[in-house]
Amino acid sequence: MIIGEAAFVRLFPKHEGYRVWMISGIGDQGSGIRDRERAAAVTAYLEDRLSDFGLDVIDTRERWDAYHQVENTYLATFQALGSLGLLLGTVGLGAVLARNVLERRKEIGLVRAVGFTPSDVRSMVLSEGMMLVTTGLLIGAGCAFIAILPVLLARAQALPWASLTGLLIGVMLTGLLASLAAIRMTSAIPVTVAIKGE
Repeated sequence: MIIGEAAFVRLFPKHEGYRVWMISGIGDQGSGIRDRERAAAVTAYLEDRLSDFGLDVIDTRERWDAYHQVENTYLATFQALGSLGLLLGTVGLGAVLARNVLERRKEIGLVRAVGFTPSDVRSMVLSEGMMLVTTGLLIGAGCAFIAILPVLLARAQALPWASLTGLLIGVMLTGLLASLAAIRMTSAIPVTVAIKGE
């Protein structure tokens, strides 16, 4: 936090002395430190002369990078948790599609008995599964974009479109594989067994 001297003394009267100084320029006419070697020399000089007071000079960029390192650690943690959630969601999708086929055995058998071909039934199951995956992806991606929009506007950073696109394609392919597994289950259902008791 940067605060003016008068405001600091007024707001924090119990604090004696100053703990942080910002060195804004050491060059001529306040032009600032342009040369890294000169900045390193000035830093070493100040730390040597004021070592009794415990002075530690840190470049603003280093401090900024340290803050970003903490932020990136949090982001990596949440990305790992998001990947775990994606894995669980994929397993859940497969379970939902398999249960859907098992619970609709009679319906599938009846549809095949009235003239639908096995490929028609497979197309129906595949389209239902992909509709479920696409709807989930659109809702999830929309919510995620709304959640990170303030950060994008504040930091003016570009999204990693390549990795995000790869992730969404991976989810779509996983949903396709789950749908194909459900399709194989429909092929294994004999019509006579499925409509028995109807």
